Amino acid sequence: MTSPLLGVRFPALAPACAVLGGIALGLACPPGRASGLAGALAGLVAVGLHWRRPRLALALGLIALVALGAWRGGSARGQALQRTTRLEAPSGGPREVELTGRLLAAPARGLRGERRLAVLGYARPPLGGPGPGPLRVELTVAASPPEATAPLDALRRGDRVRVWSRLRLPRRPGNPGAPDPVTAMRGAGWDARGRVKSARLVERLVPGPRGRVDALVDRVRVAGRGRLDRSFGTTGEVRAVLGAMLLGDRAGVEPELRRRFRDAGLGHLLAISGLHVGIVACLLLGLLGRAPGPAWRLDALAGIPLLLLLAPLVGGRVPVARAVGAAALMLGGDAVGRRGRALNTLAVVAAVLALAHPWSVRGAAFQLSFVATAGILTLGDRRRWRLALPAPLGSAVAVSAAAYAATAPIAAWHFGRLAPVAVAANLLAVPLCGAVLLAGGTVLGTAVLPGDTDAGSGAAARVAVSALLATVDAAAAIPGGSRGVPRPGPVLLALHALFLTALARHRFRNGAAIAARVAGTCAWVTLVLLHLGPPPGAPRAAVEALVADVGQGQAVILRGPGGGCLLADAGGSAGGRFDAGERIVAPLLRREGCRRLAALVVSHEDDDHAGGAPAIVDGFDVDELWLAPGFSHRPRLAALAERARRRGIAVVSAGRGRRSSRAGIPLAVLHPGEHDASRRANDRSIVLLAGRAPNRLLIPGDLERAGEARVLARAAPVAAEALVAGHHGARASSGGTWLDAVRPRVALVSAGAGNRFGHPHPELLTRLERRGVTVLRTDRHGLLRLTAGQAGWTWSTGLRTTTAAAGSE
Repeated sequence: MTSPLLGVRFPALAPACAVLGGIALGLACPPGRASGLAGALAGLVAVGLHWRRPRLALALGLIALVALGAWRGGSARGQALQRTTRLEAPSGGPREVELTGRLLAAPARGLRGERRLAVLGYARPPLGGPGPGPLRVELTVAASPPEATAPLDALRRGDRVRVWSRLRLPRRPGNPGAPDPVTAMRGAGWDARGRVKSARLVERLVPGPRGRVDALVDRVRVAGRGRLDRSFGTTGEVRAVLGAMLLGDRAGVEPELRRRFRDAGLGHLLAISGLHVGIVACLLLGLLGRAPGPAWRLDALAGIPLLLLLAPLVGGRVPVARAVGAAALMLGGDAVGRRGRALNTLAVVAAVLALAHPWSVRGAAFQLSFVATAGILTLGDRRRWRLALPAPLGSAVAVSAAAYAATAPIAAWHFGRLAPVAVAANLLAVPLCGAVLLAGGTVLGTAVLPGDTDAGSGAAARVAVSALLATVDAAAAIPGGSRGVPRPGPVLLALHALFLTALARHRFRNGAAIAARVAGTCAWVTLVLLHLGPPPGAPRAAVEALVADVGQGQAVILRGPGGGCLLADAGGSAGGRFDAGERIVAPLLRREGCRRLAALVVSHEDDDHAGGAPAIVDGFDVDELWLAPGFSHRPRLAALAERARRRGIAVVSAGRGRRSSRAGIPLAVLHPGEHDASRRANDRSIVLLAGRAPNRLLIPGDLERAGEARVLARAAPVAAEALVAGHHGARASSGGTWLDAVRPRVALVSAGAGNRFGHPHPELLTRLERRGVTVLRTDRHGLLRLTAGQAGWTWSTGLRTTTAAAGSE
């Protein structure tokens, strides 16, 4: 037993890694067709040298596989660009198109009555040509009246439809170091996403074939949804959990429920993965194994088609395809008496899936699925962890710890969050997951039977889901069990992978080898650094202000000369669909070294300013929460204040006249007063003046003309060298009188690209241009950074660097 991981015991591992590395290279920077020709030539030379120069032949063979992967990845990247470039509207907003194609699945129901459609088709009118192939589009159809929704719900996989929709391509991240949403979307298998205003805008042209296997599987899925609806209702946590774990329907899971699973480190249970497939496969093969069969193993041959049918039944995502492919290969090996090693099988499945769907290599699902399984196979032995526990418990802990250690860098990179509590939570949650699948599967098995034939199994499913949710809540309540982390750098990622690989190469002989101990210690060090982040840098002497690119919202970070931070507004939550506070603002704060906030100022209750604040309150140590007077009468702000008090955060009523210094930055609240509580929400915004001349910044929230006039009537000192344009650059804000009083040299506009409100309005831009004000916009420039200096502000941007000075006159 002396061969290393990359040796003869695992002959498929090195070729698979070469293919995956080549695909990743091709997706990052397409090398063109030359790589394919070079790879073919290297492969031919390798075959010729195989007998006389085996080492050289192996090296050339690996080079050929890298070239093959690079050619495949580059081709996929080029085709994706050709398909989607025509969809980009000049303004950066959505493009209205007529989409004609076939459905990839029956419509799925969302949380608030909306429907999700998956369409493979062409956009009309042709935008510059037909393109290299059809688009894979995920559509959200807005909630519609029942008479319009009924025909939509009658659609099935394979139906040819015409849809009038607004397609939008995600914009490249404007905040440095942020994940790329375009890559994430393509990694999930989509070319574009869009919205449909009404179910009436979806028309069935031609019914699809009903006798095909995929159409039959789709009908089974629909029948399963109907059985779950009849047994558990159409809403509620039990229904949502069963739909996600049995059928892969995650659209019906409330964001708060997802957050609970995430904080418990059990988010993978809501996404059907290899765990679910493995449990179902064991149940199926356990039944088949008891049936009499000939010598060629009936269970293996019968299990393969059952597993292949299981994949489309539960959605066919990457983790499912990985588990089904690996299980099918192993069963096929059993059938012919040639069972291979699990790591070899995993490598083959990874290479085949990557060649078939190159973009999946960049997706979190592909990486987490394969790396977790590889970690379990190489590091999941309890002796490697030297656990003084009984064998069954020690093995379970070792498997959970191995999966966590292997996937921690990937989770930190993609999601900016780690949950060490998952190592313990999985010990109880995995058996409960099996109970949920068994009881829920029994309920689904009665879908073809009339009446209420599932009373007993339905009750068992409720009990199992309730026990699972209790485990989730207990794990999520553990302090420090889940934490936001900075996105790790490539050096830390490479070191962690290197040390884990070195640890996995060593076998056990009379305890751990010295090299294994060294590798294990280094792996633990890198794992700790992943959780804690890099050591904070030296405090910067200059005051900085950052306007984050949060789309159609606002979040301004102020950092004092000693490194202290405060935050004015936190972006929006888009009705729960996307929480900018959690996904954008919090990672940016961590990247900038802001681990504690001296104050969180929420200007007013609108979602695009306050929607992301709960994530900041929950994820950071905040000294004070500043809210406008009368906040207790605003439901959103009252709930936020109560949330802050439970976290031990002081809640401050920040009214006109309040002056203080936080994080070394002088702050003055110019508006609103106690008597302004009855005004419109925008004109109740906190108007904050930060800093001192020549480095002052005025942040007026969504203040409009009436509010501006009220502030000026009080003779408030509003002069500032930099101004965050009110209400995202709306026409009714930043009037001429206001600008003349403020006299800014630079105006910062926080607005979403191609937003439906037309922000910033051309009239505002004209007013600023006439006064010689430099305009910086998050929709065009990304993150906006101001740095204080003796001559005034200097600035730079995330997407295009521009440096200048803005001093006082």
